[in-house]
Amino acid sequence: MFEFLPACVLSGAIAAGLVLVLALPALRGPNRWLVPVAVLAAFCDEFFLDLPNFRGDPLDFIGGHWNWTGKLFELSVALLFAIILIAMRKFSRQDFGLTLTQRPGTLRAVLSVIVPYLLIMMALIWATSPHDVPDTESWAFQFTMPGFAEELYFRGVLLALFDRIYAGRKTILGAPLGFGAIATAIAFAFAHSFSVHKNLAIDFSLMPAILPFVGSFVAVWVRTRSGSLVWPVVAHNASNVLAMVATLFA
Repeated sequence: MFEFLPACVLSGAIAAGLVLVLALPALRGPNRWLVPVAVLAAFCDEFFLDLPNFRGDPLDFIGGHWNWTGKLFELSVALLFAIILIAMRKFSRQDFGLTLTQRPGTLRAVLSVIVPYLLIMMALIWATSPHDVPDTESWAFQFTMPGFAEELYFRGVLLALFDRIYAGRKTILGAPLGFGAIATAIAFAFAHSFSVHKNLAIDFSLMPAILPFVGSFVAVWVRTRSGSLVWPVVAHNASNVLAMVATLFA
């Protein structure tokens, strides 16, 4: 009944292994206790995301051809990690971007970055992708789930952990960025580049990781410039929806 569990474990282990490699230099630092936390978060994120992703999986209680249940699991896991770390008084809501308050000048600064990025992304997808007509479920899914689940994990929990593990920062266009920006961009791109099948076969392709890698730097800049996850979520879902619009007119 649960023959897909080994594939979920392997998928989680791959994601956790990457985070461990990115965090290894910090094992001698003052916040080394956060390294296993980040590794565990990466494992849980990928494990629970994939858990209902196999055909006939009894845990896929929502159904549909998009992984609604997996995204809800991913969102729940990220929120649980944030709540636990906040309850331990090791982090604040603001560390995870869980605030509606925006830093001064956010709107103009963010739009000056997001709009050009979205236009360039649409042009690239329009020029390189085949014509496609998304169905209603695709529009509904892309309008909602990826931004909420992925931003809370990657630009919320994982970014906060890496920014605490590696403390150095440089201000770029008003946004304080450190190694966490690079680490989360690599992790985000890698998550879009591989998949594990029920028979434990692993598919890996570099091409699907390119746009997410670039987009992750945009999202992390928006996150640190605004101090909130609001704009990253909006930008993420907008990019997914506009990508479908581009294929509609390709």
